[in-house]
Amino acid sequence: MLIPKHSKRLTFGALFPVGTPWFSLRSIVLGRISHPRHRQRSHNRPTRLDGLRCPIVGPPVFWFGSEAFYIAEAGIERAYVEVSSKNLNSVLAGVDGNKNNTTDNGILAFGASVPFAGGTYEVKVTDNNDGDGDIWNDTDGKAYITSTGRFGSSTRVIRVLVSRANLNFNAAITVIDEKCRTNQGGSAVVDGHDFTYNPSQQNNNPIRGSGPDVHAIARSCTTNNDDIKKPNQITGSGISPDITSDIGSLTLASVRSLRDDLIPRADIVYHGSTHLNGGTLGTRDAPKITYVDDILVLEGNVTGVGFLIVDKDFEVKGNFTYEGIILVGICPTCPGRIHGTGNAKMYGATVLANPTSSHDEEARIENMTGNSSIYYSTYGIDLALKRTFKTVGWQELMN
Repeated sequence: MLIPKHSKRLTFGALFPVGTPWFSLRSIVLGRISHPRHRQRSHNRPTRLDGLRCPIVGPPVFWFGSEAFYIAEAGIERAYVEVSSKNLNSVLAGVDGNKNNTTDNGILAFGASVPFAGGTYEVKVTDNNDGDGDIWNDTDGKAYITSTGRFGSSTRVIRVLVSRANLNFNAAITVIDEKCRTNQGGSAVVDGHDFTYNPSQQNNNPIRGSGPDVHAIARSCTTNNDDIKKPNQITGSGISPDITSDIGSLTLASVRSLRDDLIPRADIVYHGSTHLNGGTLGTRDAPKITYVDDILVLEGNVTGVGFLIVDKDFEVKGNFTYEGIILVGICPTCPGRIHGTGNAKMYGATVLANPTSSHDEEARIENMTGNSSIYYSTYGIDLALKRTFKTVGWQELMN
């Protein structure tokens, strides 16, 4: 049975079984419990403590077990770095990306067995029981990471259940409402081809990525009222202007659930109508969750990486470069509208909803007549989804 990670406790009795010799206790207490990554170790064990000679001919068996346990934990920590930054199905498929070739399924990039601190850890990722009967296919955004630590004659096995949001976007912009409107012209671009960019280049021009292409705009709307003056600038996997009614597996309920989960963990929060004249809302090394509970207007030079959640209107007047996922509207009482008259380059995916039926009962992409560009980017999406990664449960398995 899995228990929440924060509930894990080691009691004195569990650490020091009845009958443990006092000199073994002292050896353990005087530095043998700390994590192996944070101390120097020597295999030449002392045989003298405070002037008293002790009949120690080698490390106690329990010490081997504790070392194996900490080595297993080191394997979990290293796995977190890789698994948190990838789609779980790509992790389950292994390095070759082919889940049907099961020889490397669930093996991470650092290999099946890694020497560490005088022992080894072996890490493997498998799917949880999500009902599809396939341990190499994820459908619910959850998977097991199992790490086996070995030291001397001891082995310890730790298994954690982790989760990562599983959103499949079918467009650079997804719009969900009863009535929708898109007003585009000027130099405004919406592109569903996979792109990224090089931050060292000041112009932030797009570079083709290696991920799959999607549509430019996908809408789940009863009626549409469009004014598109430059259809050749709305491109993607379909015919220009590339606007489809197929939003794929994405639902308003799933996006709303993600929004509600992210807000309590937001790194940057703005209350009330907000105007930003500059600043950074996250970096590639440290993506941020930014939440604005009202209108957001960007007027200066603003950059960011991660999640940007805006409950009301989102308007770009200045220079804005962003990688990640932008959610506008979404909640049941949140009116949503996007303005794009400035110089913006957004890489990732944007979702717009207007559940309150305000603004003339339309979810609007409005006044995109400036130099705004919205590019689909699997790289940007993964940077954002990394922030959704979390540990759901933890357990030590019996050998």
